[in-house]
Amino acid sequence: MNYLLFYSNLIREKLNFMYIDEFIFLSIILSSFFVVFLLYSKKSFSFISFISLPGTFMHEFMHLFFSLILNGKPVSFSIIPKKKNILNLDGKIIGYQATLGSVGSKNITWYNGTFIALSPFLLYLFAFFLFQNIYEIYLNYGIYYYFFTIYLISNFIFAGFPSITDWKLAIKNSLLLFILFFIILIYYFYYYFNLFNYIQG
Repeated sequence: MNYLLFYSNLIREKLNFMYIDEFIFLSIILSSFFVVFLLYSKKSFSFISFISLPGTFMHEFMHLFFSLILNGKPVSFSIIPKKKNILNLDGKIIGYQATLGSVGSKNITWYNGTFIALSPFLLYLFAFFLFQNIYEIYLNYGIYYYFFTIYLISNFIFAGFPSITDWKLAIKNSLLLFILFFIILIYYFYYYFNLFNYIQG
């Protein structure tokens, strides 16, 4: 415990003498390091299940929230890790399929499926907000809250990218995105040609 106190005081002294740009650069390095650490830790299912719990909760909460507001009719919510063995034709285990959490919805359709599936991308906004305020968090709350914020930022970055299942669901129910894309495309060409005709006239 004395060693922990000694090193925390030493780090605090170093941080206090940093310029704000040096502080931000250090925070970027620490966050990046921890994201890489999380990615590497995927090799250990039990460890990654524990250390990525805040990110897992927020990832699944994004699915649940968008399912609720977009009439997805959610029926289940879980952040209990599950591991399913993958068998070859001979019945031998050749790997496993892991899920850190899940949300079940009974009304995934063309107008909500993509948004529900890709909603974890919003965690990058949460990470950005925390990072914007990380210097103030350190000044107001101290070094332990600073490192906890780094931990949360890294978790949100790690958990913000949709899973393979999420991408499959998004592609399967992407009709609304194509409609929006063509509306924007038509508007762009309409505006462009009107502007071109105005210049020519």
